[in-house]
Amino acid sequence: MTTEINFIQKQPNNRLTLLILGGVILLCLCCVAIGLFLQKNHVDEVIAQAESDLAELEITLAELQAEDASGSRSVEQLMTEVDRISESAMPTMPLFHAVTERLTNNDELVSYENNSSDSFIVTANYADMNAVADYIAELVDLTYITNVQLTSVAEMGESYEAVLTVQLLEESLKEEHSANDENIE
Repeated sequence: MTTEINFIQKQPNNRLTLLILGGVILLCLCCVAIGLFLQKNHVDEVIAQAESDLAELEITLAELQAEDASGSRSVEQLMTEVDRISESAMPTMPLFHAVTERLTNNDELVSYENNSSDSFIVTANYADMNAVADYIAELVDLTYITNVQLTSVAEMGESYEAVLTVQLLEESLKEEHSANDENIE
């Protein structure tokens, strides 16, 4: 009979290592499953909130569309009112430009004041009384100006400050400057 002599040391049983390794893997799988479950719940909550927001937005949209339907009528009324006012308004800017263009220097103008729809007051500095007379003559030549009154003149050193009250025909002014009014703006 032969005896067997084994010089290799006997290996300990690896079952314990396999059990520990299996437990760790099982624990990791449970963590992943729990994480996926929590993520699914979070996504469900986000979807529910988004659906709720969507429903609120649809309600708001319906309200706004209802307001828009009534608001469009209001806009049309406002546009009609704006057109009516613009037709009845005096073209102030073209009148101002027409008056100031006739001055020899823009620095001469001291003040410009609209009193009413048919008159305005211009205060300006002039080199001499002939310049005042020339300016009055230029204003009277305008078709929509009916009368220019020299209200007052004051000597200001080497120049004269004159206050002019100008009467005008509003309808003639509107007719002449209605096309120019759009270009000035």
